[in-house]
Amino acid sequence: GKGKIQYLGATLESEDVKFLPKQMLASAKDFDLAEKRSKEEEVPQVHGELVRLDWKPYRDSMYVRSEKNAFQIFKSGEHTLTGSLALTPGGLKGNGLLDWPQAAMTSKQFNFGAFSAKADTTALKIKAEEVGAIAIQSDRLRSDVDFDKQLGRFKSLDEYLETKLPLNQYVTSMNEFIWEMNNSMIRFKSDSTKLGTFTSVHPDQDSLRFRGKRASYDLKTYLLKVTEVPFIKSADAMIIPDSGTVYVQPKAIMDSLHNATIICDTLNKNHKINRATVALKGRKDYWARGYYEYNVANKEQEILFSDIVGQRVGKGKASEKATATRAQGTVAEEDSFIIDRKTSFFGTINLSSESVNLKFDGFARLEADKLPVRHWFTLKSAGDKSNLAIKYDSPKSMDGVPLETGFYLSKEMSFAYPSVIMPLYFRKDRPILPTKGVFKYDAGKDQFIFGDSSKVMANDIRGSRIIFSNKTGKVEGEGKL
Repeated sequence: GKGKIQYLGATLESEDVKFLPKQMLASAKDFDLAEKRSKEEEVPQVHGELVRLDWKPYRDSMYVRSEKNAFQIFKSGEHTLTGSLALTPGGLKGNGLLDWPQAAMTSKQFNFGAFSAKADTTALKIKAEEVGAIAIQSDRLRSDVDFDKQLGRFKSLDEYLETKLPLNQYVTSMNEFIWEMNNSMIRFKSDSTKLGTFTSVHPDQDSLRFRGKRASYDLKTYLLKVTEVPFIKSADAMIIPDSGTVYVQPKAIMDSLHNATIICDTLNKNHKINRATVALKGRKDYWARGYYEYNVANKEQEILFSDIVGQRVGKGKASEKATATRAQGTVAEEDSFIIDRKTSFFGTINLSSESVNLKFDGFARLEADKLPVRHWFTLKSAGDKSNLAIKYDSPKSMDGVPLETGFYLSKEMSFAYPSVIMPLYFRKDRPILPTKGVFKYDAGKDQFIFGDSSKVMANDIRGSRIIFSNKTGKVEGEGKL
């Protein structure tokens, strides 16, 4: 037969109708379905060209497939469906690719409203402005898109399915999100019992990852914002954002963190750096500047580490190398900086995260009231600020004059005298009880102890020791004369 076919608001003219006992097949140049909005039923406006029709009236189903062109769907004129349609008394269903300027959705069974689309299983691509570029991509989503409200809701069918952000070169385990089309904004939701994970897939970032509770993605600027981030691990450090907020730009570029806290290393937590500005370059690479807390007794002090680097260290392949944090700062003489209660210092201070010790390289001075002369002396020593013992083997003054500690015999005047990091009366004076090694300040007794490290730190019976009392100015010593 041939003629006009009408069914549930759909119309088409066909010159080629074939009637079978329970089926009708036809082809048509045009297919049109009128929009219907009612409490009982909604169907969208549809226009198709060069279609094939398979009508099964005993199943109350009309199947329409386009031979060449996509269907124009919805009144807006922006949406197309490449695939097939099924019209039933329950509404219009579809199978294929639903495409419009902002996104594309693929499903084997869309349920269309007058200006909406739902599907139990959907693959989604939200487009970027650049032709062919994708801003967000995910598979196996339950979708509910209402174009009247300009709102899309998506939830993954799989717990561990990742949502991809190709422009930002990131993936996230947050697989439930709302698309506010009017605002060009994606708002992610995480499971209430655990944080979502964000992982860089940039080839140079070694899968840098962090977790957060909430996230949003601006489809105009392609800025990913993640909030309630507890910390980020890079190299051997734990980096804590001040506000818990992290911003990721396209190409996996993370905005610098300001007023952050750095704890390194993550295992022993040897060092803490406050008010840091941090540039995260990858899972094994970061740069920062910040303030290291170095409080002594009641004096609050900070060291500005202007060059903090987390990096690979050691030999071997880059992928197999360990990581460590290195930092360097400088203290000026006018800073009145002390490294223990009675020892001033200026110079360079180095930090290595593997060691609890800081390395001091500069000049120190004993702040001892009973010393007749206090000299700045060279200091190159590592020490733990919580239990500081300073190495002093062969110190010199700022003018290069050797400074000695011990008892000495004056050749010129024939008497013995003590020296506490001071120049000898005469260079040829002979040592009676010289000391080398380390010195430590005993705050409880207000005295400086100089000598062999085992003698000073563990009170070993062997070795030499000189004790200078800052209360009385007296010097006493023991050891091999």
